[in-house]
Amino acid sequence: MIIPGSCPYYGHALEVQLWSEEKQAPDYDPSQPILRLLDPDRADNILHSERGEVHCCCPHSGTLRPMAFHGFEADRNTLKYRCPAAAYDLHCAGRKACRGRSVPDGP
Repeated sequence: MIIPGSCPYYGHALEVQLWSEEKQAPDYDPSQPILRLLDPDRADNILHSERGEVHCCCPHSGTLRPMAFHGFEADRNTLKYRCPAAAYDLHCAGRKACRGRSVPDGP
């Protein structure tokens, strides 16, 4: 049992416990990452895995694509990722319907 405030890593311990419980599910496939919404309070298509990978899900085709690493934001102390279609100027059928924040309309 986890007692809130009992250790400085309470949030981390709870997260590890939740990831572990999900891996016990009967339909769990270890070759596929467990994906969750990056921000559950926002309805968008950015997902992250327990391995630290960041993906986007095309709203048109449902294809998962790894996000393009775009550097480090020192003022927010965080890694920055970008839509692969915008970063590499690729065709994406769902680009106009994408709910990501920084996806300019492309070709």
